[in-house]
Amino acid sequence: MFGLYYIDLYGRIGIAYDREREVLLLSAFGEYVREED
Repeated sequence: MFGLYYIDLYGRIGIAYDREREVLLLSAFGEYVREED
């Protein structure tokens, strides 16, 4: 996917960020959606 970034920290925390959807996914903490003001 374009604009998708995945960072694996210590093999436990995965961070996926899709700029098209403005969605930040933290596999260790759940799902966080950034809302526009």
